Amino acid sequence: RAPTAAYERNVGSRTDVRFVNLPQSQAWGRQIRASGRLPVEAVQSRLLMMMAVSRAWANFHNISQVRQINRAFRTECVLPFFSADDLSVHHAAHPNALTPTLGFEAVVHALYACDVIEAYGFYI
Repeated sequence: RAPTAAYERNVGSRTDVRFVNLPQSQAWGRQIRASGRLPVEAVQSRLLMMMAVSRAWANFHNISQVRQINRAFRTECVLPFFSADDLSVHHAAHPNALTPTLGFEAVVHALYACDVIEAYGFYI
């Protein structure tokens, strides 16, 4: 089932592209090594955009399209969405660098790749 369970009427019932953050990428790698099977969520997606791809995925490239996210995309295409004022406010309140959520990064990928996007059900 798509992660939009109970919202299929609004958003459809399949997941074409799933962005997978680093902790989930690592957990799925452990699951594959332990069971020899893909996680159900991976099978249900046409394309997985993952923060990390381990050797555990090597035997499964023919089942799902698995791609590692290009980290330069965040610097070159995602961070420019934040103004100098946004960065100043963040730096005044936090000692760390501004790190957009993977949900926001997924939306930016869609904005670059698609003529029209509709986004539902995640925190930016």
